[in-house]
Amino acid sequence: MASKSRSFGKAILTMTGTIIGAGIIALPATFSRVGFWPGTFLFFFLSAVVIVTHLLYVEVILASKKNLRLPGYVREGLGDIGFRAATMSYPLQIIGSNVAYIILGGEFFAILARHAGLTIPTSIWQLTFWLVGALTVLFGLRFVAAVEFYATGLLLLGLILAGVVVSPFVDVSLIQIGSPTGWLLPFGVFLFSLSGLSIISEVVELTGRKRSLSYGAVTLGTGIAALFSWGFGVIMYLAARGYPIRTSAELISVLPSMWTWLIPLLGFLAVATSYITTAKDLEAALRSDYKLSLHESTAIALLTPLALFILIARDFLSTIGFVGAVFIGMNCIMVSLLALKEFHKLRRRLPRLLGSILTVFMISVYLFGIFQKLFSRESL
Repeated sequence: MASKSRSFGKAILTMTGTIIGAGIIALPATFSRVGFWPGTFLFFFLSAVVIVTHLLYVEVILASKKNLRLPGYVREGLGDIGFRAATMSYPLQIIGSNVAYIILGGEFFAILARHAGLTIPTSIWQLTFWLVGALTVLFGLRFVAAVEFYATGLLLLGLILAGVVVSPFVDVSLIQIGSPTGWLLPFGVFLFSLSGLSIISEVVELTGRKRSLSYGAVTLGTGIAALFSWGFGVIMYLAARGYPIRTSAELISVLPSMWTWLIPLLGFLAVATSYITTAKDLEAALRSDYKLSLHESTAIALLTPLALFILIARDFLSTIGFVGAVFIGMNCIMVSLLALKEFHKLRRRLPRLLGSILTVFMISVYLFGIFQKLFSRESL
């Protein structure tokens, strides 16, 4: 019983720690752009949509009886055309996310080092962040889960502490300020900061593929991550009192001087926990769904984000906004289509009808986000 409880706790914290990643650092900037009420409404609407999508994915995994990743389940349920789409969207979601994690993780690593008196170029710390994350991934899922468990616990405590530290500076009058015309702009950033599709297969395995435990871990993990992320984004936005907070340095400036180390530490923990679990998931997907060898899958999972980090422009906010709206949106659509197929297998008409309506609604939300991102002329 104690072992089952520990596994359930690890599953919740693995889910929470993976979701609270680079996206949380962007939330104060998004709230400062659209305001409290429009941002809060969109954030919690998408939170509900993401929780339902996660639960649909759990059902797809349990119905399959196989330990695959999304591309593998798509090949089983949607055929070769769906598999080709998943082959593009799923790896690109994780690779794009991990590029953002390397960018931000190294920045926070550098800031922490400067506090310790080490002045080394940020690019060196970004490479160091990648190397430490890669070595952690190489030790395997159990080691990753153990690191995630303790690091996530520290992360949640740190987020609470950050809220307490900046609370005296909060300007509640900003709650009344909003930008209704641009309230949909954070769609991709919010979806990026809430989605945990890449870790759900591991969560199901950690709970022993028990339906009730899997549902509970996914729901609680996503819900806890959403509440902490929203709280951090809002309180930092209100404490900034209208000053721009788009960069790490601007975010750190919100804190009193004696606490300026706290945001870099939180950012590093948030990004590190997400990086190691998503990289491990991509490795597992390449092995189980694409039948690559361990060495091939590990090399692709770890070296591809590094190569892109070196080659492409390093704009953190636009990177996660695009990855969230387009690639995560595409993956969530495929999860919804897989769930729709499962609902069609139900014998009772009412559950089949309600399930079909739900999945069509979910698909519509994600399609809207994709088109909004691709064709909108505005940006955060």
